[in-house]
Amino acid sequence: MFTSANLGEGSSLVVSELAIAEAISPNKKKPVLFIDLNSFHSNGSADLLDRELSKDTKGITDLLQGIGKLEDCLHSTKIPNLYVMPYGTPESDFDPVSYLAPLRTLIKEKLSQFRILIDICNLSARNRANFDPVEVAQIADKVILVVLTNVTPKQTISHSKVEIESYGGTVSGIIMNDYQTVSFMKDFKKILQTTKGTIADFFKNRALPFLKNKLSRRKMVNEPSAD
Repeated sequence: MFTSANLGEGSSLVVSELAIAEAISPNKKKPVLFIDLNSFHSNGSADLLDRELSKDTKGITDLLQGIGKLEDCLHSTKIPNLYVMPYGTPESDFDPVSYLAPLRTLIKEKLSQFRILIDICNLSARNRANFDPVEVAQIADKVILVVLTNVTPKQTISHSKVEIESYGGTVSGIIMNDYQTVSFMKDFKKILQTTKGTIADFFKNRALPFLKNKLSRRKMVNEPSAD
């Protein structure tokens, strides 16, 4: 399960890109399933499916409520071995707390053929209208915290880890998002401060490789599969 302490730290982007990486890995043992438990936005689901999600798009909440079949809630992507289960369209009286036990059963039994990556809302957005990341952490084998490099306070990171683990979750790692961008800007400042380097050197040695990497990853998402 992937979450963050605050809004806007990029956990949805990180988990969606990791889902792609795992799906195309030659060492993968199972197909990958991205489960979207983020009720605030479905950016991860939309990016992986390469389309906007309509109000009729079935997903995890429909499956839990019994108003959608598994085949209707499980969506294939253009990338082989990568599937998405969006948040779905819950009924107005949907209470995530009451569906924690069914969610555990669904993940452990009915979806055991997949390597599952869960995206969920940040810890600061905890309320009864959302799946609580602290409670879902008890279901997940591992929890990964996504933080913004040089932005998220260390005290906030520490508090988030303690909070998750106090409920029985296991924080097995922290991803420092936007790290490359920070390094990128530091290089830029260094070049501007030296008389030997030029802006042309910067764009040739750092900017172009950086942008090519970003574009190639985006192209990989949008390319149709060989099937």
